[in-house]
Parts: sequence; C-alpha cells; structure tokens
Amino acid sequence: MYLSFCEDVLIRGNISNATSRFVMGYYSINVSVKDNLVNGITNEVVYVSDATADGSTSYVGLGYTKDYYISGNRVENCGRSVFNMSGLDGLEVHSNVIINSTTETVGTRSAISASASSRNGRIYNNKVRGANQKYVIDITTTCSNIQTFNNDLVGLTKGLNNASTTSFEGTYMYSANGTRYKMTVSDAGAPVFTAG
Repeated sequence: MYLSFCEDVLIRGNISNATSRFVMGYYSINVSVKDNLVNGITNEVVYVSDATADGSTSYVGLGYTKDYYISGNRVENCGRSVFNMSGLDGLEVHSNVIINSTTETVGTRSAISASASSRNGRIYNNKVRGANQKYVIDITTTCSNIQTFNNDLVGLTKGLNNASTTSFEGTYMYSANGTRYKMTVSDAGAPVFTAG
C-alpha cells in the first residue's frame, strides 16, 4: 500500500504474503497499521519517510509526516527493518510480535528503526525473536523524545541501541507530593530516578 498526502488512514486485519513492502508512507498524517498478519516481505513492513522515494525534500519538516500508530501486528520473515521510521513526528509502536527480521543482510539492520529526526513517541510491549538484526530497536542520534519500555528483545549485537540524548528506556513515576520522576536502569542494573 502506497500512501502519499493521506490523512486518517486505517490499515487493519489484512493478511500479506511475499510482497516487497506492506505499507510505504510519504507525507501522511494519522495512519494506523494494526492487527495485520505479514509474512515474507522482501523490504520493510512499514516504511515511513519525510522525503520522497525520488529524493525530493520539498515538504521535509513541514508537518506532513506525523502520527503513525503501529500495533498488534504479527510479522515473520522480513528482509529489512520491519518498521523503518524516518523523519516521523509522533509514533506509537506497541504490542507487535516479530519473528525473523532483517534476513536480507544479517547484522546490518534493526527490526525497529527510528532515524532522521523522528520524534515524540513510544515503542513498547513488543516481542522480537531472531538473531539476524544488529539491534532490535535502533534510535539514532538525531531523534528526540522517544520512550521505550517493556519490550522483550533478542538481537545479534544488543536489544536496544538508543543514541539519542533526549530519548530514554524507562517509565515515568510520581511521588506522593506529585513530583514526576523518570525511572531508568543503570548499566549495573540499579534503578535510577531523575526528577522531571
């Protein structure tokens, strides 16, 4: 399915086998991809970009690529990154089951990838199995405000690579007086609480 300048799209309850891509989205707003069964995709299951396939950047950063909700999908045997989000503002990726991704070139891609200034989102409650992907979830340095938590991940190098300084793996908690804390885990496995 190819989306270009679309709004309020629901892609739900489909079965897709042995295709190139399941969803390719450019300059689209409020897109939901949920409860689909996808097997044998050559490239990506969901590919979202703020620049067109021909390299045009005329609409980059103007707010035409935002608010994707990807949930409840079962994906098996995907050639590249299962969910590849580039320049996306607003993302919710949760409750997906992914088995055997990034089979095209082992150890070079991630099952779930956020890059090119993707921002404002959450990636959580996903289960990913298979040792082909370099990282299971990869958030690049240019991304911001992406929270990850409660994912069950198995990857070739490591489950999560979060290179963004404003994104984090953890959750928010509130004290009795109403102060908000960000709870994360240190490399030693100890909980870390930071106000804010």
